Amino acid sequence: MKKPIHPLWGIVEIAAFAGIYFSVVYFWGLQIAKSPGLIMAVWVLIIAKAIYLLWISPLVLHMDKPTIRGWQLFGRGPDNPGSFKNAWPLYIAVTFIGAMILTGYALFLHQGVFPHLDTKAMAVKFFVYLSWAVIQGIVFFGFILVRLRGVAGVFTGGENTLRHCGAVVVLTAIIFAAFHFPNPELTIFAFMAGIIWAWVFYNRPNIVLMGLSHAVLGTMLHQVVQLYMRIGPFYQNPDANIVTHIVPGLSRLMDYIF
Repeated sequence: MKKPIHPLWGIVEIAAFAGIYFSVVYFWGLQIAKSPGLIMAVWVLIIAKAIYLLWISPLVLHMDKPTIRGWQLFGRGPDNPGSFKNAWPLYIAVTFIGAMILTGYALFLHQGVFPHLDTKAMAVKFFVYLSWAVIQGIVFFGFILVRLRGVAGVFTGGENTLRHCGAVVVLTAIIFAAFHFPNPELTIFAFMAGIIWAWVFYNRPNIVLMGLSHAVLGTMLHQVVQLYMRIGPFYQNPDANIVTHIVPGLSRLMDYIF
């Protein structure tokens, strides 16, 4: 019977994923919008990475259980802590508390923000951002956090201990925040949210609920707190953002999204 690859292989996978991402974004990011060839190359790379993240790494190499990846969405038994029935109260509570904190912060920064909220902009932001939030959930929590569970288990003597959970949560949050550099405020928010979301996902892995929580709080951060969501070289050059050029029609929604 085939055995899973050694958990420390996860370090190589995370490093490779981050290396490819930062290379593409920082070395070629500003040129991609000008070149149809580069846009096509980005799509090929996205498809290849999706195949690796969703199939090769979890199913072929590591043989992960769907429950720890957040894909076992139904059922109520203790062997499936991330099912909708088991997980929704924690996600609702965390999202509600986060929304209250962001509301208080927005009132502190902009006392007259709520009478001038653009409900159309908020709706567009939420529904467009929802798909992006689910993708981020798959990458950072369904892939990176799961790989870190295996890596940390080697050094902590096993999983599901306080020390193991703490190591996985902090490392996931650091990586999550790093991908939001160099936007200083967003990087700080990403680290704090990353701590909470990583802890939630560690205990109640559910990709769909993670995406919904991320979309709600991300929409509030952008539309209520009024924080720009631009990252990488696009922080200073928003018109060159890769996403708005590889997805047809998305450039028209630029101000609503980023």
